[in-house]
Formats: sequence, C-alpha cells, structure tokens
Amino acid sequence: MARLVENQPAYILHRRLYRESSYLLDVFTLNHGRVSIVAKGATRGKKNRSALLQVFQPLLIDWSGRSSLKTLINVEAPDKPFNLASRFLYCGYYLNELILKLSPEMESNPELFVCYGDTLPRLTRHSHIEAVLRHFEFQLLVLLGLAPDFSHCESGAPIMAEQRYVLTVNDGFVTQGAYAKQAQNALIRSFDGATLRYLAQGWFAERRTIGHEPQNNTDPHIDRQTKAVFREAKTLMRQLIDQALQGRVLESRELFKHIARSQ
Repeated sequence: MARLVENQPAYILHRRLYRESSYLLDVFTLNHGRVSIVAKGATRGKKNRSALLQVFQPLLIDWSGRSSLKTLINVEAPDKPFNLASRFLYCGYYLNELILKLSPEMESNPELFVCYGDTLPRLTRHSHIEAVLRHFEFQLLVLLGLAPDFSHCESGAPIMAEQRYVLTVNDGFVTQGAYAKQAQNALIRSFDGATLRYLAQGWFAERRTIGHEPQNNTDPHIDRQTKAVFREAKTLMRQLIDQALQGRVLESRELFKHIARSQ
C-alpha cells in the first residue's frame, strides 16, 4: 500500500512540464527533505494548479507513493508567495539550485528548511544581497556537513583573527605560514582569520540593510575593511561550494555572469 504523507510544509525548488498536462516538481519539505513529485493533470481544467505550484510559494502538500517519484494528492497555500524581483529573484533561484544540487534526496533537514524560509523574506525586504547570500551559503554547508571547522585549524589551535589561513581539501584551514612550508611557498589564496570568525559567529546575518543603507559590497558607504571581509567571504564560499559540487555547474551562477556582462 502506498504511503500517504499529509500537510507537509514545502517549497517548490524547480518545476518542469511532464507529458501533456502534468508537472515534475523538485520539492523541499520540512520533514522529508528534498522530494521528487509528479503533479498529474496540474495544468488541466478546474484542477489547474499552475498558479499555485510556483517557486517561493509556501505550501502544504499531501503526497503518496512507495517509489522515489511521489504523486501529489493535494496542495494548499497557507500564505502569500514571496514576491522577489530583479536581482533578488536571481538570488532566489540561486538558493533553490544550491539546495537542489547539494542536499540529499529524502533526507530530513528541518534546520535547513527553516533557514531557507527565513532567507526568502530577507530578499523581499531588499536586504544586503551579499550578506544574505553569505549567511545562507554558510548555514547550508554547515547543516549539510560540508563545511570545515571554522573554530580551529588543522593543528587544533583556535582560529585567530590576526592570522591568515589557507583552505585545504582534506585538513580544513591551515595557517598560511605552515601551508607555505608544506607547499614550498606555493602561491595560493589565503583568508583572514577575522573573516572566518565573522562567518562562524553569524555576523552576516546581522547585516540587515534597509532604505538608504548599502545594498552590496561596492557601495561607497561601506568602509574598506568591511569590503575586504565581504570580498574574502564570497571567495571562500565559492571555493567551498565548488568543492561540494564536484565539478557540477551552477546554472544560476552563469546567469549572474551573463547579467553582469550585459549591464
């Protein structure tokens, strides 16, 4: 007998047409993680659910099925969709793609679900984009077990704000001096210990910029030291995410590049 799951809080990460009138949905749920679901007849007649089955729309869904592909039984919207526009919309797609490509299928991660739900309204409030993305990326990597130890380097010593560190694949963070000796003074990107501590302590979560406050790390109102922290954090998160992707490409990142070149 097919298992029935009811009233499961969920967000759609990706939607694509299936056959003539159905959708294949990649859904992120509170208690079941990422789930693949077919919405049969979703574009047809009185049961047309196209407007409801959208990304950034909080949902309550019922499904059944014993295989990896579930069947949608019912869907409700307990709240209005998050209205993302312009670059904030592209950021939303980026969050979705990170979860889609990095989170295991059918593996519960309620903390990540809550983090995602908390991040979407920050994008609708025109928060500091760089801060929102860095905080989400960090939380995502930590909650999926893909982040190195941000409190201690490979020797076991605490990360120090006045030190610089190199990120290694197997040993986490190594002091720049120790790495230079091991790699015969090879030139490689290092990161300020203060940046690592800022990420671990949730500093980016507090960068809530509204109104006349800066919207990105190129804003002239941000001091030079803060710009350096944002720049390093972006580079570090990209390096960690690229390691986790293992060669896979983020389409949303390529979209960002295309938009930047066209402006």
